[in-house]
Amino acid sequence: MKHINLKIKLLSETCKVPTMAHSKDACFDLYADLGNKDKIIINPHETVYVPTGIATEIPVGWWAPIFARSGISSKRGLRPSQGVAVIDCNYRGEW
Repeated sequence: MKHINLKIKLLSETCKVPTMAHSKDACFDLYADLGNKDKIIINPHETVYVPTGIATEIPVGWWAPIFARSGISSKRGLRPSQGVAVIDCNYRGEW
C-alpha cells in the first residue's frame, strides 16, 4: 500500500480531524463543523453549505472524493449536491 503525506489545516477550534472508526475501513469519516450551533436545518429539496473546518494540501497527482456512504447521509437521505464531491490537489479552501 502506498502512503501519502496529506497536510490538514484546522480552521476553527471546534472542527474535528477526519478519522477512521476501524482499522480496516476503506476511508475516513468527515465531520460537520457547526461551531456554536446545535444543528443545521436542511429543508426538502434545499441545498445547504455544511462547513467542515478543515483545509488540505493534497499532493500533486492525488484527489479526495467525498461520498455519502454511511451515517447520517444514508439514514436521512442526504448527499453532496453533485453526487460525489471532488477536492483537487490544488484546492486550498475549506472542504
